[in-house]
Amino acid sequence: MYFSIRPDIPGLAHAVARAGRGFYLGYAELVSEAGVEEGVDSIGGSCIIAPSGEVVARCLTKGDEVAIARCDLDFCAVYKRTTFNFDLHRQPHAYGLIVERKGETLAADGSPLSAPPTA
Repeated sequence: MYFSIRPDIPGLAHAVARAGRGFYLGYAELVSEAGVEEGVDSIGGSCIIAPSGEVVARCLTKGDEVAIARCDLDFCAVYKRTTFNFDLHRQPHAYGLIVERKGETLAADGSPLSAPPTA
């Protein structure tokens, strides 16, 4: 998972990574540059996030650091069997209202596109 986060909001990168960790049902590694490079001051804060959302390792300074954590990969299976059990929680019949409708097609400026002529 790669994303760019606003550095002026402390903790935002960790919050986004913790919220998104369920997409992969595994451990997430958030990697961030630290220190000054080419005149740009980077915030650092690399971390490792467990499937539960817990930050299990974090770099604390703007110096060169490595985050290390013992990752129990069997712990990931708990979420696959419960919260993210797609066989149990994702039922095709529940998506009818979403897939039966087609939204309006808009131009880049937001105005409605005219329907293409039918043959």
